[in-house]
Amino acid sequence: MDSDNHLNARRPEVIIEANIPFIRGILEPVADVSYLEPERFTPETVATADAIVTRTRVKCCEDLLGESRVSFIASATIGLDHVDLPWCRSHGITVVNAPGCNAPAVAQYVFASLLSLPDFGPLDGKTLGVVGVGNVGRIVADWGERLGMRVMRCDPPRALAEGATGFSSIEEIAADADAITFHTPLTRSGDCPTYH
Repeated sequence: MDSDNHLNARRPEVIIEANIPFIRGILEPVADVSYLEPERFTPETVATADAIVTRTRVKCCEDLLGESRVSFIASATIGLDHVDLPWCRSHGITVVNAPGCNAPAVAQYVFASLLSLPDFGPLDGKTLGVVGVGNVGRIVADWGERLGMRVMRCDPPRALAEGATGFSSIEEIAADADAITFHTPLTRSGDCPTYH
C-alpha cells in the first residue's frame, strides 16, 4: 500500500530564478524544476508552484503569490526586503534566506574598490569607517585591520546591547574616516532604523 502511495505522489514544482549560480541540477532528483528570468515571475507562472527560489529582483507578495499554491520561499540573499513577510506568514508560507552567504565576497569587493580608487593610495595607515558590524561588517573590519588600516566601528544596536566601548558614532566616522562602508539591513522601525 505504501509503495502505491509513493508511486502516485506528486513531485513538488519548484521555480528557480535563472541567474542564481551553482543551483542547476541540485533539486531535479526530487522536484520538477523550472528556471525563469526574474521578470518572468508572474502570477500565471507561479500559480502551480509549490516553492520558489529567488533573489531580490522578484517581489514576493500578495500580487505575485495570492493565487498560487506556493508554501515555501528560499531567498539566496542576506536580506528579505523583497518579501512581504507578514503576508507570507499569515498565508502559511515558510520563508528562509542565507544570512552571511556572501560576506567574504562583499569584503573582497570593498577592498578591491578602495584599491581601484586612483587618489586613495595604499590602505596601510588609512582610516576605515564600518557602519553595521554584523556578518559582513565584522569581516570588513577584521580585514581592514589586517591590512594596516585604523578601523572605526559604528553599530548602534550592538553598542546598546554590548556597551559603547569599541564603537564610534556615525558623526565621528563621518569626521575621521578616509572611507566609509555600510553593511546594515534596511529597517524602518525599532530603536535604530536605517531607512534614510
